[in-house]
Amino acid sequence: METKVTNIRCTCGCGILELEKCEYDIDDGEVDFILSYFIRAFYGKQRDRLFRTIKERIKQMWSIATGKEYSLYELYVDKEELSEFVEKAKSFIE
Repeated sequence: METKVTNIRCTCGCGILELEKCEYDIDDGEVDFILSYFIRAFYGKQRDRLFRTIKERIKQMWSIATGKEYSLYELYVDKEELSEFVEKAKSFIE
């Protein structure tokens, strides 16, 4: 199995978006693409503003109250980093 990986990090350091391409050794040419989001243990829990902290806590409480898992994450990147990630992702498909 051959694996290729590319990733892009949030500018604040709290998360990483990763694209992985897995090509199997089987003759049928099967390929899997895996898109994963990782929250960095230290930076993901840091809060820089009181309002943001309150907003996040209310979202989490609502998810708990309605029986849902809280799974909304955001990734902030600049234009150059996003362009580079998109180009690498396009090369995976070819």
